[in-house]
Amino acid sequence: MIMHEFSQLPILTGKRDHLKGTVTWASIAAARREGKAKLAKEAKVEGYFVAESSADLIDLVPRIIEDEFIYYRDPDGVIVGILTASDLAGAFQLNAGPYIRIGEIEARIRQLLDRLPLPTLREYLRDGDVEEFNGATDMTFGEYVKALGDKRVWARLELPFDQDVCVKTLEKVRVVRNAIMHFGEPVAEDSAQAIGHTLNWLRHVGED
Repeated sequence: MIMHEFSQLPILTGKRDHLKGTVTWASIAAARREGKAKLAKEAKVEGYFVAESSADLIDLVPRIIEDEFIYYRDPDGVIVGILTASDLAGAFQLNAGPYIRIGEIEARIRQLLDRLPLPTLREYLRDGDVEEFNGATDMTFGEYVKALGDKRVWARLELPFDQDVCVKTLEKVRVVRNAIMHFGEPVAEDSAQAIGHTLNWLRHVGED
């Protein structure tokens, strides 16, 4: 653990699909106080959280802060990595700017789409049978793209820009938004540009 600068080590089954426990510096110290810690199982602690790799990082933040780390598994169920509070701090530092800008983009799109009546917006829901629907705030980003990609919507909103160009950059924002939300992937330069371009035209609309 010292050599590789590991603060935690998982104890897994042979197939790595089940977490049997975790060894930490604190658990090693506690085991040594009891005259143990010769074997990993003597120093392990149980109960740590394993997330799906598709989970939103934002939803996991409280758990990471509380436990100081979590594990995550790939789509095949294999535990493949760990996310620590230090990782979270690094991801925030790297992605806070883009994340805040994407938040502004979403707010401006909701304001824009809410100019349309609810029955019109319902047409773009993945599940059109949603009972309680209050407008754009209940739509996903993908549904925003779908709605603004409709020429009827674009014309009805009287947006003075090239629809194809704007929707194409908006789709790039959707992709990078998911990358940020899913375990803090870094934002590439072209993705950052797409965020900036989208925010520019949305801000211009808001000024009209």
